[in-house]
Amino acid sequence: MALSQWKEAILEGIFMEIEDGIVEEKNLERLENLVEILHKEGSKVPKSVTEAYCKVAVECTVKCLAYEKDAKKAYTEAIKTIWLGRIMPLCDKVSCLVTLDLLKCCRRLWKAHTDDKACKTLMDEDTRDKALVCLRKVVLDLNPNLVLENLNMDESDETESSEESEETESMVEAREGVGNQNSQASEAMEEDDQGLHFLNFVSFISIYFVTM
Repeated sequence: MALSQWKEAILEGIFMEIEDGIVEEKNLERLENLVEILHKEGSKVPKSVTEAYCKVAVECTVKCLAYEKDAKKAYTEAIKTIWLGRIMPLCDKVSCLVTLDLLKCCRRLWKAHTDDKACKTLMDEDTRDKALVCLRKVVLDLNPNLVLENLNMDESDETESSEESEETESMVEAREGVGNQNSQASEAMEEDDQGLHFLNFVSFISIYFVTM
């Protein structure tokens, strides 16, 4: 697939989620791929891309706190998959996606992990809308026609194309390429282990702040 087609598919995927008002972790991968494409094209990465990456990472972590059941477990898992599994390797690569704002957010999220007041403050923030605004800015910066075309659609067109949009979503997914329950004791051990890893990550970030 040509770089231009890959980029178009990614932006379409982002835009469809914006229209649905949802922010999924998949967008982190999309933004990482956008950076890769822009570098290969020799193009500058817009600030909107790095801002969106930060806001999406925060929203995908914070929204776990609103779960009625197993919120703490979901929050810990989000820290593991997003911040340890995805963002920490980017620090090693000195990626442009690792900004001061991203690192500051990491510290806030870690504080909320153990501080009830910090946790409530995060929950009161409209992290979803902030992420959606930033994602829309990415699409406007890299493919403004995609937004303008959809703004010009009337209600009849939207109704008529509802089935087509489902097919388009499947096409975009294809073009972008691609537990069992534990005992209480093992869950406690896993949380302790995760906390240790994240503390190491926070320590690493403190060093990274100094060297930037």
